Amino acid sequence: MFDALIRRGRRGAVAFAAVAALTPVAAGCAAGADAQTNKPYSATEGTDAAVSSMKLRSTLILGPKPGQRLNPGDMAPMYLTLANDGTAADRLENVATDGTFGGRKITGGGIDIAPGQAVRVAQKPAITLGKLSKPLAGGESVRVTFTFARAGSVAVNVPVVVQDRYFATYAPIPSPSASKPAKGKKAQPGATHTPAG
Repeated sequence: MFDALIRRGRRGAVAFAAVAALTPVAAGCAAGADAQTNKPYSATEGTDAAVSSMKLRSTLILGPKPGQRLNPGDMAPMYLTLANDGTAADRLENVATDGTFGGRKITGGGIDIAPGQAVRVAQKPAITLGKLSKPLAGGESVRVTFTFARAGSVAVNVPVVVQDRYFATYAPIPSPSASKPAKGKKAQPGATHTPAG
């Protein structure tokens, strides 16, 4: 009986050694030109912050497509969710960067957030940053100060996220050169870029 237990133990040890030896080979099957590790990604998809009763969630700047970059003078949209946990309405009145972008625009001049409500600014840019001062490839972060009418201001490091995976469906802002009509052609009314939503 003792000999039978020893033989079973040897068979189990041999089986375990075979599985342990083949595991790295099986893991390597996902390698190659389309491996997940070959694709650009951001360590974070957005950042969160708060000031008084206002919460900023999943805040990000939409960067270039994979393998490309935003160039000086380009524009980029910002996406986020604004939540008001207070009892009074508030309004996002301004955004300002650390000098990475020289201009900014909030559609409608600001974003109103009712008490107890959230406003999701996603897949349709309501905040546009312009006059980029340096190239951005994605993965960087930009210091942005958000100013609210009631809650005050908060400075946040906002990641620049590559237009890949989930963010591939988000509307980019056309580059200044892409929005100009071809030489000798007039711009058609209504031919300006309207983000899809």
